[in-house]
Amino acid sequence: MYNKFIVIMNKLNNLGEKYSMHQRITKILRNLPKIWRPKITVIQQAKDLKIL
Repeated sequence: MYNKFIVIMNKLNNLGEKYSMHQRITKILRNLPKIWRPKITVIQQAKDLKIL
């Protein structure tokens, strides 16, 4: 999944769309399966996503 995400982000960069690391992390977390929800909540509460 991560590799596909990187390919998509690279293609968007080539088209001039720039995303910060925070935006990238948020997009990855948002698209994880529902079974990951408890872990996502813990990550969001425990970490400042801007410094990941």
